[in-house]
Amino acid sequence: MRDRPATPALRRARALRDRAVRLHLAGRYREANAAYAASARVLRRAGPQATDELAAVLAAQAEAQHELGDRGAALDLANAACALVARRRGDTARRLRARALGVLGNLHRTAGDYPRAARALRRALTLARVADTPPRDTAIAMNNLGMLYKYTGQFARAEALYRASLALTRRVCGAEHPDMASLYHNLGGLAYIRGRYRTAERWGRASLELRTRLLGANHVVVAADAAALAASLDRLGRHAEAQRLYARVLATFRRRYGDPHHEIAINLNNLGASLYAEGKLSAAAVQYRAALQMQQRLFGPAHIDVALTANNLGILYAKQKRYRLALHHVDRARQILVDRLGPRHPRARAVSDNWRALCGLARPAPPRRGRR
Repeated sequence: MRDRPATPALRRARALRDRAVRLHLAGRYREANAAYAASARVLRRAGPQATDELAAVLAAQAEAQHELGDRGAALDLANAACALVARRRGDTARRLRARALGVLGNLHRTAGDYPRAARALRRALTLARVADTPPRDTAIAMNNLGMLYKYTGQFARAEALYRASLALTRRVCGAEHPDMASLYHNLGGLAYIRGRYRTAERWGRASLELRTRLLGANHVVVAADAAALAASLDRLGRHAEAQRLYARVLATFRRRYGDPHHEIAINLNNLGASLYAEGKLSAAAVQYRAALQMQQRLFGPAHIDVALTANNLGILYAKQKRYRLALHHVDRARQILVDRLGPRHPRARAVSDNWRALCGLARPAPPRRGRR
């Protein structure tokens, strides 16, 4: 977006915006959010000439609010950004609509509202593919829609979009760019969910190494890469290495975010899975219960992440032969996943299979007849 000759107020707003972007890239989300908010206040006072810039700032602030765990505020900001540019014409407005819709779609995806996410992200990619849109914006829109396809079980579509985005990003940004690390991370996550754990490890290491070079070992995004790699290592039976990574990840997230936060909840669940795989059931149950409590507090009782952790806890209880408690948790997970994803989704089918297996085990045995 080309800056027009600026009044002192606009120069002040842009300086605040630029500071917010630097803080955001450094993972200092609380400070970035405050700087975005200050920039937006100045831009609102500047009137219609600042509409496009205000939309861009609100979309970026929505991402910072999401990182801070405030999804409600993030959605409000993303919707406001979309509304500002919904009826504006021209290449700049089209680019801003694609950007704001991408942010909005990602927020709906993380909330588990996949139909709304699909509408926003497909529209964003359509807008971003217009010839005058910068290629990096198109690559980002491809990546965003690819993430949604992964979560909805459309793995071939997800991989096609990730690889197209990777090729375009390498061409326009070069190999040593943060967007490349994000795509390595996402390709690793896709390989993981398809059961291709060695491939997932390779992508995960590529992401972690590149991002560490670019951002340093203590950045929160580097911690997210380490968490993804740890999950692959667990599946390959390298539990001690995975657990060391999880401990590092949780320390970074707690230092940066504080409890509760969705990244902390995810990694408590993953640490529980690692301990479970080693047969340390009591220690695993502690982590699962902490994750479940945090997810319910953050997302409410019917979120997909709640279902996945409830299923894990139920399977653990079954291993301890506490079958009624196991059935309670797995049935809850089944109902959430079938309702949110549909009965044919791979996750819903897997948890439904768990539920059917537990039904017979949890059913009380018929009374035994005494001898006459």
